[in-house]
Amino acid sequence: MKIIVIFLLMMALMTVLSISANLFIGIGFKDAIRESAKSFYAMTVSEKVLYTLFPLVIFLHPLYFRYKKGKQSQNE
Repeated sequence: MKIIVIFLLMMALMTVLSISANLFIGIGFKDAIRESAKSFYAMTVSEKVLYTLFPLVIFLHPLYFRYKKGKQSQNE
């Protein structure tokens, strides 16, 4: 669970850092948000797949085992 929280915290902090750096150099807020999303446009399909599957695996792995443990306790 700590890994998920650390991952989300780092993603949020890096996004805020990117937007604030753009604001610092004089780009407007709307353009700063658009500029931070531009890095995803340059990704290949395989990078986009990995970028979406990695967080899904991190989130779904503990949920699966919690569900599996609940099923085993109901069967006993």
